[in-house]
Amino acid sequence: NGPVLAAGYDAMLRYYDAKRPEVAKRLREFSRCLPAGPPLGPDPRVCAEDVGRALAAAWAGAPGAVDALVAIERLSAPYRNIRGLDISEHTEPIDALWPRAERAPEGVGKNVAALRERAGVTADAVSVGVGDGGNEVGLGDAALLPAVAALKPSGSDEFCSLSTNGAYRTAERTSRPLLLILQWTSRGRHQHANAARTSQTGARTAERRVGARRYRTADHPLLGTVSNWAGTALEAAAHALYPTPFDDPAPGVELAVLEGICAAGSVDGKYPERPLSVDGMAWAPFHEAFYAEIWGLAVGDA
Repeated sequence: NGPVLAAGYDAMLRYYDAKRPEVAKRLREFSRCLPAGPPLGPDPRVCAEDVGRALAAAWAGAPGAVDALVAIERLSAPYRNIRGLDISEHTEPIDALWPRAERAPEGVGKNVAALRERAGVTADAVSVGVGDGGNEVGLGDAALLPAVAALKPSGSDEFCSLSTNGAYRTAERTSRPLLLILQWTSRGRHQHANAARTSQTGARTAERRVGARRYRTADHPLLGTVSNWAGTALEAAAHALYPTPFDDPAPGVELAVLEGICAAGSVDGKYPERPLSVDGMAWAPFHEAFYAEIWGLAVGDA
C-alpha cells in the first residue's frame, strides 16, 4: 500500500489503541498493511505473481490460499476515472482476479483461474465488489447494461457516462443474489425503506436476466451513493447477523481514518479543494449522520 492507505491504517490502529485496545490487538493479529514496493506493472500475470509473493511475506509463509476477495472502490479496467480520464498508468491490474463481466469487450482476458493460481487465490474464491460510480471492480454486469451505460454520475455533464468508464470486471456469481443499494438525503429515514425495495427489485431482475441466458444466477455487487457507506453496510450487516465483542458500532473510527488520509495528502476525488470531504460531501452532517443511522439499524436503536 502507498503512503495514503498506510496513513489510514495507522490512524485506525491509533484510534483503537486509545479507545479499545483489545480491538487494536486483534487488528494487528489478523490484518497486514505492507509498505509500497515497486509498481506491479501492467501485465496481469506479473501482477498476480507479485500479489502471491506479497501475501507470503505478509503472513510469513501464508496460512493457505486466499478464498475470498473483497474490493472497495478499486478501479477496474478500462481504468478510467469519473471524468473519463485514462489512469491505467497508475493502476495495477489486480482486478484481473475478479470474473470478467458478461458484456466486457472480447479482448478482456478470461483466464481468471490461472491468474488466481499465480496469486495464491483459490479458483472458486468468493468475490465481492463495492462501488458507487460503476467503474469499480465488481460492478461490470450492472454498469454495462444498455439502460445503465448511458447514465452519468449525478446526471452531470461534468462526468462521463458509464459507456466510457464502466467496469469490465464483475463479482462472483453464486446461487443467491446480493444487491444492496444505499441512498441518503435530508428527507431522512424513509429513504432506507426505498433502498430496500429497490434492492429486492434489482435482485429479482438480476435473477430473471441471468437465468434466461443460462448463466449462473446472480452477481455480487454492493452499491452505494458512496462506496464507504456500502462497505460500512457490509460490516453492519455482519454485526447484525454474527455479533462479536470486537465490533465497533460507532462512527468515530471513520472520522479518524479520514483525518489521517487527508493529512497524508488524500483529497476528495470529486472536489479536491474541500477538506474532510468524500465524494463532494463534508463529514458533518452527511457522513456522520449516515454512519450513525446505519449502525443504529444494525444494533436495533434506529
